[in-house]
Amino acid sequence: MKEHNARAHGPSGPQQTRRGFLKTTAAAGVVACTAGSVAPLAQALADDMTGDGMMDETDGMGLTHVRSTCSPNCTGACGMVAATYDGQVKTLIQAADYENDGYNPRGCLKGTTFNTMMYGDDRLLHPMIRETPYKDGGQLRECTWDEALNFAAKRIREITEHYGADSIAVDYQVPPLNYINKGTFIRLVNMSGWTNFPGYEMNGDLPMFFPETFGCQCEELESYAWEDSRLTLNFGSNIMTTRLPDSHFLTRSQEAGGKVIYFDPNYTVTAAKADEWVRLAPGSDTAVALAMAKVIIDEELYDADFIKTYTDQPLLVNTATGKRVLAADVQGLERPQETPEKREVYVAIVDGAPTAISPTRLEMPSTAALEGTFSLTLEDGSTVEAKPAFQLLKELLERDYTPAKAQNISDVPAETIERLARLTATVKPAHIILGGSAHQYHHGDLKGRALTLLAALTGNIGKLGGGISDYIGQYKVRFKPASWFMPPNANATATPYHYFVNGPTETMSAPYPKNGFHALLTGWANPFDQHAVCDALRKRVESGELEFVMTCDFLHTTTVEYADVVLPGCAWYEKTDVCTTPLHPYIQLQQKAADPPGEARPEIWIFSELARRIDPAWGEQFPNFPPEDSEKQIEAVLEKFLATGGEKVAGITVEDLRRGPVKMNHANPEDKMIPFWDQIHNRTPFPPPSLPNAPGSTDHFVPSGRMEFYKDHDVFLAQGEQLPVWKPLFEDTEYALDPSAREKYPFNYLTRNSLYRVHSNYSSNPMMLELQDGLPRVWMNPDDAMAKGLAEGDEVDVFNDRGHVKGKLVLEPGLYPKQCIFEMGWWARYTGGSSYNTLIYPFINPIHEIYFIGATWSTNMAWNECLCDVRKAGAQ
Repeated sequence: MKEHNARAHGPSGPQQTRRGFLKTTAAAGVVACTAGSVAPLAQALADDMTGDGMMDETDGMGLTHVRSTCSPNCTGACGMVAATYDGQVKTLIQAADYENDGYNPRGCLKGTTFNTMMYGDDRLLHPMIRETPYKDGGQLRECTWDEALNFAAKRIREITEHYGADSIAVDYQVPPLNYINKGTFIRLVNMSGWTNFPGYEMNGDLPMFFPETFGCQCEELESYAWEDSRLTLNFGSNIMTTRLPDSHFLTRSQEAGGKVIYFDPNYTVTAAKADEWVRLAPGSDTAVALAMAKVIIDEELYDADFIKTYTDQPLLVNTATGKRVLAADVQGLERPQETPEKREVYVAIVDGAPTAISPTRLEMPSTAALEGTFSLTLEDGSTVEAKPAFQLLKELLERDYTPAKAQNISDVPAETIERLARLTATVKPAHIILGGSAHQYHHGDLKGRALTLLAALTGNIGKLGGGISDYIGQYKVRFKPASWFMPPNANATATPYHYFVNGPTETMSAPYPKNGFHALLTGWANPFDQHAVCDALRKRVESGELEFVMTCDFLHTTTVEYADVVLPGCAWYEKTDVCTTPLHPYIQLQQKAADPPGEARPEIWIFSELARRIDPAWGEQFPNFPPEDSEKQIEAVLEKFLATGGEKVAGITVEDLRRGPVKMNHANPEDKMIPFWDQIHNRTPFPPPSLPNAPGSTDHFVPSGRMEFYKDHDVFLAQGEQLPVWKPLFEDTEYALDPSAREKYPFNYLTRNSLYRVHSNYSSNPMMLELQDGLPRVWMNPDDAMAKGLAEGDEVDVFNDRGHVKGKLVLEPGLYPKQCIFEMGWWARYTGGSSYNTLIYPFINPIHEIYFIGATWSTNMAWNECLCDVRKAGAQ
């Protein structure tokens, strides 16, 4: 890696070692307490709360308390009180001010030690530029804001003129964390015509089974509804590690008499807390779920009225073509003229006769047939054989997914599958939870479809404490952001990250720039470490193919080392913004507690300035203001958000938010939000809206207006996935790419979430590093390690043909054999210069290419579909 002189520390932004920081923090703690008192600082803060929930600005001793929000991409969005002394945040304490006491307090050790990074050695204090390209040995140097912004604007104009605006790739992460500041970058992207790489699928977080089945991005229970479940089937979501602020809600469901069944190949903390741990072979969840569905159907434990009314299971399929039967093709039926363009009128057998089924309201007579074989006369006089989708499902399950066959695939005893199937059908409400393991495999969407089938068969969707939820990212936009995200005459475009790496494919439906990609603008993402196949980015900078890289962040990440322009932004407690999360119902302010050190600036100012320097005409859409007026501009955007954000934030004011978290509105009358309530109770067709997309933009994903378990698109039929099926790991990926991988690479390489990091966040947090001895680790089953001649504590090299990563070996008897686990988020400086992601390959599932709406239906990165081997470091 090239050296540079970018770490000089200016007088306006003093940097500290951990020891020095703790000294000043301890001093602040003394100031925070009344003389002679031994009460904790938390009590002192509680005493400062006024009757209406507002905090006193100061306590008379120089300590200022500000209620704000912790904002990494962990889905927690935990309220924090920042205690500021002498211009720095010295202490972060859980706010514990949520209306629903179940959310009090929220927070973890990562969040309460975030200030160690705000003033640590990695803090970016000054803008930097690299005037000579990286490939020619150019070095970063500190510069003024005018130099940095003018240089960036000049390079962006040059690349636009030479290759087109869409040749500039854009990578920003998680808008719902900072709707306003990140939203300014989004506004600029939508103004410019640059190509956005949506983060949801790039991070492997997109639950494709949701758009395939429900037509929407995702709909999940908020965590306080977990306690209302009487049966929770958790498939691989290690909640007790990755959802710490919410994990107690799972325990509360048990305390109320509910059961938690945890399915995972590996013994985890969540497995230890469950009522039952079901150990299954990696990648076999789909087979287990389908065998459970067979038992439920065979024993007539399913809710027939529910699946008739809300799903596609009564709709007829032409057995010769595999296509649904269209009403317009059947003699005596028609497609009404008023049928919406993106909807289709299909056919069911009702009272023994073919009947057109409207897609505009969820209705189906109880006399509709779910089973049988029927002869239909078409408009041209020919006859075809047709069966309801439910009949085809039943035949599939009978043929391929008996409990005995599932046992052979999964190692789960047939009697266990049968028992859990009966439990799922009879204990209500039942809730199914999935985590990243659900869809970070190539065929993860099949797993989600099969598990959703269980929820639908048992009638658990649209009920408090029931349904299916995916907890993986904080990408869900909770209110309408168009007033800031979308300027007039927006020129937005996007494409999946896969095509940046692989190039365009013949089957893609997403756009691709005519001249390829020549620049990357990134913010808050650290893609040169955190993204799968980040080596592709590094090599393109080193070769000069990527001619320009700009990054905006508050830390000196690995990405900074490759950038041509570095724009130092604000940390969370140095600017005001608004945050939401899928896991709780509150909209919150991330309020400013301290000025940023050095020359760091709020992103609303950075990107407004950049926009006007790229094209003065854009200045009409970006306010012109000095950086010290950023808070005024942020408040103006916030007021507009609340006025135009739709029913979710109707009636909420800025002053409401300044007083603390405010619960957003929802459609159902109950206190807690119920996913798909409108569809189930008002018979409104699927899908619900997927913000920030316009209403109706995803209707074509489910043209029947129902939950769809039978998909008759040509690609589904070609892949044999018209119904959910089980497919083994690696056959369509690693083994197809390189048949010799079967022998060369015996281990499944998994990059799991860590207790000590949130993706790339907190990698350089001194507290977290100390808890890990500053060393990345590799986990293996002891028998596997012994067979390789490896011992606990060995430094090992995990490798395949694409790359390698080093770590200290830990032997874990609870791991399923032939797995190698590396915890994500380590920066390259801790792993020998090579990212843990260099082993990953961006396989493309053709079903994911059928449609393209960014972060909704798109090719998903399959992080866990990866093979490797392990050897002692230094061995060949």
